[in-house]
Amino acid sequence: MWSNSVTASRGAISAFVPAHGVVMYRVSTIDRRQARALPPHTMLSLAPAAAQLFTGRSTIVRETLTDDGPAPVKRVKLTFRAGRGWRIKRLGRARVERLAPGHRYTVAFRVTAPVAGPPFALAALSGGASWDPVNGWRATAAILGERVFAPVPPPYRTADRTSQPAAFGARDGAFAISARGTGVLQPWNAPPTGSYAAIYEPQRAGVSSTAQVTVTYDQAGGTAGGAGLIERDAMTAPAASPAGVVLFVNDAGTVVMSWNATGGRNVDSRYAVQNAVVHEPVTLRLVRGGSTYTGYYSTDAGVTWSPVDTVTVAPGASAGDQDVGVFHASGLFTWTTTATFKDFSVR
Repeated sequence: MWSNSVTASRGAISAFVPAHGVVMYRVSTIDRRQARALPPHTMLSLAPAAAQLFTGRSTIVRETLTDDGPAPVKRVKLTFRAGRGWRIKRLGRARVERLAPGHRYTVAFRVTAPVAGPPFALAALSGGASWDPVNGWRATAAILGERVFAPVPPPYRTADRTSQPAAFGARDGAFAISARGTGVLQPWNAPPTGSYAAIYEPQRAGVSSTAQVTVTYDQAGGTAGGAGLIERDAMTAPAASPAGVVLFVNDAGTVVMSWNATGGRNVDSRYAVQNAVVHEPVTLRLVRGGSTYTGYYSTDAGVTWSPVDTVTVAPGASAGDQDVGVFHASGLFTWTTTATFKDFSVR
């Protein structure tokens, strides 16, 4: 939205912009006498010490007002707000009588996330500033998105095979994974991929077992991005550990199975359900009988089931009990997305 606000700058032009946001300025020159009649160009910013928190944990957020204009701002007051359940403690004075041109004023706040909450939440922390420039009282605001995760409890563990640290949350049978990763797939005419993040139970999938989960939300993109079920001998994928099998929903709403048919380190086979586009929530079921796996999906909470495929995983990649869990990959190594799940079970 065009604000139609005119400010004077000494040359520096800056803005506090959210991720993927854009700010545009129309720039022109004026003489110093005209500049004195305009409010100075200022910027309010919020900088967290940690971009994500576990529930009940704290971090420091620094709120800064910068005067990039040719004139001082007077009677500056900084404020800070958070949603219900958050605790805030100011760690310094929130007022300053005069902020000189080219200077900044910072106040630190200790913020503590609520103890209760979903496995993942994006909380809006907002800062405000008011001051008295040459032509009347002014105010501005800035909003920071802080990611909050509930810690993953035993017996579940986490595995991260992506290029950047993944984040995991679990609460009351629901899971959340925020990660990059190129996925678990054998693309057409391209090398196989094995980059993902997972919440899993070690050695929980016996030779005769059924794993099931509902994917409630998934932002993935790319060729192999998605969210679903994964089984393999070792979820952390140590050296010489073979891939197993995955059943997932990709960014196009297609249900896909990918598996290791030859016993190598990566998956080497794939099947995508044809002529069917699904939308979350989607329930996935992976039935194991020795080295044979059958995938199913349901779009009505398990009332009716549609088969995906029955596949055979190489004996060396499907011997004995397997690690089993939910996984997510954004599909791009430069892009972090979040997937959520509920009702994960293994029997």
